Amino acid sequence: MGIDPADIQLAHKAAGGDHDALRVLMQRYDRLVRFAIFRASRSRSLRDPDWLDTIAADTWTAFLRSFTIGRGPDSALKSYLVSIARHKTVSAIRAAQRTLPAMTTDKPEEADDRAAPADLLVELEDIERLHAAVGSLDPEDQRILAQATLVTAKRWEEASRVLGMAESTLRSKWQRILKRLRRVMGIDP
Repeated sequence: MGIDPADIQLAHKAAGGDHDALRVLMQRYDRLVRFAIFRASRSRSLRDPDWLDTIAADTWTAFLRSFTIGRGPDSALKSYLVSIARHKTVSAIRAAQRTLPAMTTDKPEEADDRAAPADLLVELEDIERLHAAVGSLDPEDQRILAQATLVTAKRWEEASRVLGMAESTLRSKWQRILKRLRRVMGIDP
């Protein structure tokens, strides 16, 4: 898939300071950028939404800078943006690991470099549906869902201690949460 010449013109205008051109590009591609970041740093993105915003901003800055110095892509603008997003994410994770090596467990996840942008967009839509489903939960259920890493690892005792509830209560609430999420996502038969 070749690059859209209109996108190249918009990128040059945005690099020159045209805010409207940047807004149009971001409307077209920011979801793809954020999804690439999320795939490369899922645990960090879930723990810290500001992480995703920061890396996305860094990605767009690097993208514009590349056009300012004449190094923008010849083709495949989407792939170019995804590549920058992955690079910025991996660099940020490595920087965090150097500054707090004992506290971080983030590792760049293996991303499928061959994934087509259309496939990434379908996955992004699924993530947005899941995000909306989680948002429909009451605050107590969201608090329980925040301990999903412990629960899915079958560390029930530790999760119940963190949440301050009986293990049996946590188990029953967890099943109810999963059932509701499946229903909202359209997965429940």
